Amino acid sequence: MTFSPLAQNLWALGGLVFWLIAYGLMIRRGLKDRSYGMPMVALCLNIAWEVFYSLFSGAQLANRIGYGLYLAVDLGVLWTCLRYGPEDFESRLTKRYFRPLTVATLIGGFFLVRQFSFSFDDSYGGISATFTTLLLSVLMVGMILRRDSVRGQSLYIGLFVLLGDICGWVMNLIAKQTVEPNISVPWVHTVNVLIVAANILYILLFLQVARRDGIDPFRRL
Repeated sequence: MTFSPLAQNLWALGGLVFWLIAYGLMIRRGLKDRSYGMPMVALCLNIAWEVFYSLFSGAQLANRIGYGLYLAVDLGVLWTCLRYGPEDFESRLTKRYFRPLTVATLIGGFFLVRQFSFSFDDSYGGISATFTTLLLSVLMVGMILRRDSVRGQSLYIGLFVLLGDICGWVMNLIAKQTVEPNISVPWVHTVNVLIVAANILYILLFLQVARRDGIDPFRRL
């Protein structure tokens, strides 16, 4: 499958817009609920990925600007995580060490992403992005199961994450065609099927919990 330059730009723009909206909704919901909308480990790896590929990678300028926009908004999600994260757990030990663990995960995540890029010639981050996205999708499901509530979450976060991930799926194929020929197409399809399945499961779980608690999911931004 080949993509014209126009199609490449449209898919890239779609992914950028959908994910920026999802991040913005996470910040909004986190502030309203005094919570956070992205699991800490996935958030730290996302930010580590964005820092490395926006500031230290050999990616083209347009790509690095896009990664930088993700990073700028993701830092708002990080603030809600640091501010309200300890309150999300009952364990006094977790409450005490949540913030230091978050900082340690950010630092460790950066060096992990950096080493992965060098070891697998992942100069544009297409391969490592599939790992971080799969982790995020699975941990989002785990988060709503652990909390057993819709605190810090909304249907629209789930929908825009899903749309962003579909764009990311196509962008992996475009990267194969353009800048990262070492990406395995079977790998791309396998991982992204799992990502989308986890996204859909998250949305279904959110709807079930919201309706159980008498919350209109469509009016909850």
